[in-house]
Amino acid sequence: MSGGVLTSNKWVDTDVLAAGFTRLWPRRSSPIRFTMKCWLIAALLLLSSLSAKAALGLFLVAVPPEQVEYLAPFEARLRETYQTDLSLSLGESFMGLQYLIEGDTWRTPTTIAGRALMGGRPVKRQDNTWPATLVLSPAEVREVAPALGEITVPALSARYKPMAMDQAGVEPLGWQERKSAGFDDLASKLLPLQAFFKSAAERGLSVLAVVTLRPIR
Repeated sequence: MSGGVLTSNKWVDTDVLAAGFTRLWPRRSSPIRFTMKCWLIAALLLLSSLSAKAALGLFLVAVPPEQVEYLAPFEARLRETYQTDLSLSLGESFMGLQYLIEGDTWRTPTTIAGRALMGGRPVKRQDNTWPATLVLSPAEVREVAPALGEITVPALSARYKPMAMDQAGVEPLGWQERKSAGFDDLASKLLPLQAFFKSAAERGLSVLAVVTLRPIR
């Protein structure tokens, strides 16, 4: 029987958490040979901060590919870029939106559209703000944009399962209490996300997905 941890008063399977952290904190980005126990410790530390009312959010920036290596390792630079370049904040809604697009929040995406938020090449953060920034190349952006553009609000509605989302640890928890209001919030993010990727693809830009404990609202 697998173990679990308590987050936001919900029990979450540690196997699920480990898969997600392996994605965002790539083993190859550090000389240390991390074990599964290390991943679970990292998960517990993050979840502890979430329980202390910290928020987990995501914002996207689209930049010329030659700027990626300069920007990706530093959240401060990414935040500055957010103010001036093509950008989009999904705030705390990104995990719910990923669940509706991909069908899962923690695993490596298996669909092209699912790579919009949780796909791409991990670049290790140098400022200790989060394990990695995820980078989609211009070619990947051109592939993701039309797949994402085919998704409709009714299709997302059919996948909205509040109880299953709470049980899967999709933050922010409480989908059963929010009911239709929770879905309305997620659905409102779809068109801006599609427009963002369409514009980035047309301009030949890379897209950087920035997970942060200080969401941009």
